[in-house]
Amino acid sequence: MSKGPETLRETSFVQSFGHDLRIAREHLAKYTLHNDNTEIQQAWDIYYAVSSIGYGRLKLTSRSSSVWVNSSSCSLSSSCNTFRPDL
Repeated sequence: MSKGPETLRETSFVQSFGHDLRIAREHLAKYTLHNDNTEIQQAWDIYYAVSSIGYGRLKLTSRSSSVWVNSSSCSLSSSCNTFRPDL
């Protein structure tokens, strides 16, 4: 993510999950500094939720289809009712 998105799919991913993944990374940095297991657990919870949402999107779409993404399947920290072609 530090390099930045290069494709439309990567841009969509960063727009949907970038904020959540930055928060998870902050939890990992705190874990590294303080060795607090709650920090790594919070990071894991975010990663798991992002991967679950991403997998759900993959099951709903095919390479040639377009879908409306409901806020219930969007980013953990933001809502969106957005048209997402070819996720």
